[in-house]
This record gives sequence, C-alpha cells and structure tokens, in this order.
Amino acid sequence: KGPDGGLDLLAQTDPLGITGPRIKGQVKRRRDNKVTEDELRSFLSLIETHDVGVFISLGGFTRDALRHGRETSRRVTLITGEGLLDLWVEHYASLDEDGRQLLPVQPVYFLDRDALG
Repeated sequence: KGPDGGLDLLAQTDPLGITGPRIKGQVKRRRDNKVTEDELRSFLSLIETHDVGVFISLGGFTRDALRHGRETSRRVTLITGEGLLDLWVEHYASLDEDGRQLLPVQPVYFLDRDALG
C-alpha cells in the first residue's frame, strides 16, 4: 500500500539485469472498478523501449483501455482477474510449494457425458 511510483512489480531475466527486457507491472485490486484508458496511459509512460509491461486488474479494463492496449507501440499485456486465475491454474504444477501456498487450488473433475457416446 502507498505510493509506488506507478509500479508494483519490477523483474528482470537475470540477477544483475544485464540481459533481456525488464518486466514492469501494475496491479489494481478494485473488483468493481475497471481500469481506465488514462490509468493505462499513465502506466505505459513508465514502459521504456526495451521493457515489457504487465497490467493486472481484478475488475477488468474499460473498452477504451483495451483498445489503447491493443494499439500501443509498447509491449504490454493486460490481464483481468479471470485471466490471472486461468494463468495460475495453468502453471500451478510448475510452482514450488511456497508459490502454491500463495493461492492453493485443487482440481475438480466432472464426468463428460458427451464423450461417453
């Protein structure tokens, strides 16, 4: 919580930050409030030429923000709360135990009657 200069995440592909792009991220936990185009523009102003941006919004993005995200020349990925959960489930098996404890999930199986014929 508090002022973070617009970045909640700064990651690099190597410990010294010499190779590869920096990954800059912003997270909004407002479930009932979509991120606006102005908020996205503000974040994008922090993404430099060789950076990659990731903006996660549990409440989603306005139509204008999504359009701007598609049209920008900067590399940015917009992830909704549903998309974040999908990514978590997809990569859950590759996480170490500490990572899994951040958001534990369990598979639930359903019988696919259509596949039975």
